Parts: sequence; structure tokens; C-alpha cells
Amino acid sequence: MLKPQVRIVLRNCGIIDPDDLDQYLARDGYRGFEKCLTMSWQEVVDTVKRSGLRGRGGAGFPTWRKWPPAGSNRATSAISSATPTKATRAHS
Repeated sequence: MLKPQVRIVLRNCGIIDPDDLDQYLARDGYRGFEKCLTMSWQEVVDTVKRSGLRGRGGAGFPTWRKWPPAGSNRATSAISSATPTKATRAHS
């Protein structure tokens, strides 16, 4: 399963400085993310499904498989795990 794979995410490994965002952007970094921002949720799921992308765990689980349930119940607010401050403790 792993031998015929083509490096996509790690294709720049050893070529660019991982701490230099400009180098990443110069090699089309975030291009896929930008494209996803123009698509509907279902279009993103369908695209990932067609790609055949699988997890790197031992089972090689299809990446898209867990996304539809998550998309149907998307949160509308962010939750922070930061330590509460005096101001936030006063309101709890």
C-alpha cells in the first residue's frame, strides 16, 4: 500500500526551510486550502473522496469517511482550552 504512493504533502521536505512561510507560499503552499474556501462542504468531501486519500494509520482508513457526520453538525462557535482569566472567571 505505501510503496506506490506519491509524496504530496511532504514533497517539499528537505527543499524548503520549514520555518519560512514565504518559501512555502512560493511553492504553492495553501493552494488546496484556498480552493476549498471557494467550494461547498459537500464539494470538498466529494473531492477528497475521489482523490482516494487515506489515513496513515495501519488500516489506511478513507479520509472522507468521517467527514459527512461532522459536517452535518458543525459548531457555530469556537471553544478555547486556554486557562481562564479573572474576567472570564467572574462571569462563570
